[in-house]
Amino acid sequence: MVDSADSETAIGIVGLGPRGLVVLERLVWAARQRPHRSIKAVIFEPGVPGVGVHSPDQPDYLMLNTIAGQLSIFADFGAAGGRLERLGPTFHEWCVTRDVRMREDRDAHCAERRASELDYLPRRRLGQYLAWSFEHLCTLAPPNLRIVLHRQKVIDIVALDDASGLTLHGADGERCKVAHAFVTIGHTGRKRKSGDAFVDVIPGPVGCAATQTLLADVSAGERIAIAGLGLTSADLISALTLGRGGRFVRCADNGLRYVRSGREPRMLVYSRSGLPFFSRPDTTLTRERHKPVFLTAERVAMLRRRAGSLDFVRDVLPIMKDEMRAAFYLTAAMLAEPASVVALRGQMTGAQGQASIERIFSACASRFGPFDPDTLLRLSVPACGTGQRYPEWLLSFLKDDIAESRKGLAASPRKAALEVWRDLRDALRDLANYGGFSAQSHALFYGPYSALINRMVAGPQKERHEDLVALIDAGIVEIFPGVNPDVRRDERTGSYTIASRDAAAADIRPRVVSRVLAARVDSSGVHESGSALLASLHAKGIVTPVQPAMGLDGVRTDSDGHPIGIAGAVASNLWIFGPCVEGASYYNHYVPSPGAPSRAVSDAHRAVLCCIDGVAAMQTA
Repeated sequence: MVDSADSETAIGIVGLGPRGLVVLERLVWAARQRPHRSIKAVIFEPGVPGVGVHSPDQPDYLMLNTIAGQLSIFADFGAAGGRLERLGPTFHEWCVTRDVRMREDRDAHCAERRASELDYLPRRRLGQYLAWSFEHLCTLAPPNLRIVLHRQKVIDIVALDDASGLTLHGADGERCKVAHAFVTIGHTGRKRKSGDAFVDVIPGPVGCAATQTLLADVSAGERIAIAGLGLTSADLISALTLGRGGRFVRCADNGLRYVRSGREPRMLVYSRSGLPFFSRPDTTLTRERHKPVFLTAERVAMLRRRAGSLDFVRDVLPIMKDEMRAAFYLTAAMLAEPASVVALRGQMTGAQGQASIERIFSACASRFGPFDPDTLLRLSVPACGTGQRYPEWLLSFLKDDIAESRKGLAASPRKAALEVWRDLRDALRDLANYGGFSAQSHALFYGPYSALINRMVAGPQKERHEDLVALIDAGIVEIFPGVNPDVRRDERTGSYTIASRDAAAADIRPRVVSRVLAARVDSSGVHESGSALLASLHAKGIVTPVQPAMGLDGVRTDSDGHPIGIAGAVASNLWIFGPCVEGASYYNHYVPSPGAPSRAVSDAHRAVLCCIDGVAAMQTA
């Protein structure tokens, strides 16, 4: 069927996870400001509207890695650039109204307390908030905005012959005409191939039913391997320990001891890079973000004038290293000599030339101790952590990182230096977005350096590192000695042999496991896309990749979010937001924070107003 109405203009939202929910929130806000404009929101979402991968049904041991006070779907003064009327509560405010409780520690004997803004809450709570937010927005929709929900995917979008709009093709045969459409389908992943090296690539987030079914097939005591050291690996380990009745007990030395349930498998963990994430440090909501000392708005504007030829390693990385040193020494000064901080910052901002900057940092090193950003900016495991020494190096890294995270951002100069990459993310976006870097530098930035930045500031809460240390101590988890081992499957037995590739490491014995769980999340580019819609748009040339290589093949868009097709054709009535445009713009997978500028909110706000202004022009013509 074709759903249309002459008296109202339809705006499609394809996929209603958090990014689509932001678009709907801005649409409700705009409709409330314009009661004379008749609009229909046509939403296609097969799952629970609003939640995306944050299922309300997932177990409590799967935790967020962002504190409760830093999440909100509803735009406020900061997130929306000073625009008025916040339509709903932040995530933490919502938790307060529902008396969400947390234990002071994870031991079942600890007393419960009300969840605070600084808590890392179970992901299902965010899923509940997002689902509630959709229902809340529906109740706030004014009479001039009609919201229609179709519980199915869109498998194709076809332009009308007269160029007056688009037809959304639902997977169940629904056909809806719209004037404009937003594609916010979240993580699309890649198609599985029969020749994949790992038969147990997990089918989705650890909390989803398909992955839980896969994990249920793992037997107690079974010898398995987990490929990866990132967030998904931490989730898998939690599912196979806490999810099976194990528990962690806080010891007198503030460490953790793991108490077995007897249902755990034995886990061998290895990694291609061998590089672990840094954990998220303790913080406060009153902490001010690092204000740029060297990568100022003026410096960004000057660099951006060279868009297309910028080299990240040559032109940007040295400035970010200086920002790291500035954050380190300003924090160190605040701890040791608080009265000197203002003057020290003034010296840094007033420095003329790199020689002057180096003199200032040399003086700081004499007062507060040396700091080399390169010790944190690792693209490979140091020589002291190779081969048989790797498990010991990793354990030392984890313990050291836990100690720094416990100090918190205000009391750890090292964590403050790392946090620069989060605090100045928008400046990095301004430099990287829409062809800012040369083609070669683009591949470096969105490849190894993007992964490095994620390891520095998008890691798990420190408790996950504590868990891993306790599980290693308990003999539940073994770290394979060395990185990027050779993994081979015995077709006869179905078992896997994991062996070192280092010819000089003959003393590293191979390990045999019954299965390998590949703890990875595929990227969301156009090649071999797991989305039928994205594959169709690519086949028709409506969307094209930023670069042809897998992993660099995010959807190319202009600065407004319109996809750029073959021969540079721009689909001006179509917007694509979210992970599948990574590469056209930088860092597209997050829930907005209250009280701070949000690119997700500002992009949606600008696009929604463009839709409605276009509507006004057509209806009054």
